[in-house]
Amino acid sequence: MHKLPEFFAVGPPRTATTWLHEVLTGHVNLPRIVKEPRFFDLRYSKGLAWHRRHFEPIFEGLPIGEISPTYFYSIDAIRRIAQLTPQAKILITLRDPVKRLYSLYKMKVGDGTIRMSFKDAVRRHPEMIESNRYEFYIRKWIGTFGEKQTLVIMQEELLRDAGAYLDKVCRFIGIPPFEVSDAEGRRRSNSADEPCSATVKWLSAIAVRAADSLNTNNFARTMAVVRKLGVRKLFLRDEPVRIPPLDPEFAEQMRREMRPQIESLEVLLNTDLSAWKPRSS
Repeated sequence: MHKLPEFFAVGPPRTATTWLHEVLTGHVNLPRIVKEPRFFDLRYSKGLAWHRRHFEPIFEGLPIGEISPTYFYSIDAIRRIAQLTPQAKILITLRDPVKRLYSLYKMKVGDGTIRMSFKDAVRRHPEMIESNRYEFYIRKWIGTFGEKQTLVIMQEELLRDAGAYLDKVCRFIGIPPFEVSDAEGRRRSNSADEPCSATVKWLSAIAVRAADSLNTNNFARTMAVVRKLGVRKLFLRDEPVRIPPLDPEFAEQMRREMRPQIESLEVLLNTDLSAWKPRSS
């Protein structure tokens, strides 16, 4: 019988989910080839056997988890996870919505899916704004899984104290706490916002498509050979994509527009989110 994940870290994107995946690797069972299989929102029709292959081999005694930030704003993912594994724990990682949206924009410029200014991208790509509807989707998750099975944690906590942040995550998903190294702690704020290499993003997209079409175990062996041959060094020579800094005036405009949602989220979570609000009244 296929063992389903016992916890899901559902994002949204650009909230240090990659860092979380790196530090939890070896302490829990996570997908081994493609970090985000996107089974519950995008590839559900492939079936549970396809999903299972991403986790093999499974180490007994360690919980199974999936870190997929696109699940956050997917009603289908919420419904499907609840149907198949209603006792799952849901970890939601949040971040200043303006900074997160700009980080998402930089990622999309880096992978070539967006070729326009940040201001134009926000207006012409509604899916970016959709992932910023924190209060709406958190209510969906809590309403489906309950408060006891849902943990909302802020990236600001990670920046202040990576160890305390990780301890909270470990307690929630039910694993013994462990220390994060200094190097891992330093990466907590850098990985989400460093300039993206277009080639890195391109190869990542190829990896996802290959994993879709190939047997996962065969794909794992292929990638192991590629790593040994040093092919990565051959291809990854391009410079990171350079993007202008966030325009302060546009950022302030967005904060004013988001203020009602932020204030509703403050009430829902019973927390102070003043740092996310407009800098001036």
